[in-house]
Amino acid sequence: DSSKIAIIQILLTAYFNIVRKSIADSVPKAIMYGLVNKVKTELQQDLLKALLHSSDGSSLTLEDPEVSNGRKRSREIIALLSNAQDLIDQVSVGALC
Repeated sequence: DSSKIAIIQILLTAYFNIVRKSIADSVPKAIMYGLVNKVKTELQQDLLKALLHSSDGSSLTLEDPEVSNGRKRSREIIALLSNAQDLIDQVSVGALC
């Protein structure tokens, strides 16, 4: 009987240690989840207020000039690279003939 009691005590201790660790791991996760959700909700409300209070809705659809310039520069680079590829192809074909 005493060996069975000792085994049960060992198993219960192990079980409670597992449960304690599980709860200890869950508490910070729950706290962070709550904080993130609170910040998300407040941020959504603030953004919605700013959106509704903006006098000119068209300003939301304007593109940043830096993005526009970057796109223009990228198109120029693509054109230059395409021309360079055409020249390399012409040289390669000329070398084969």
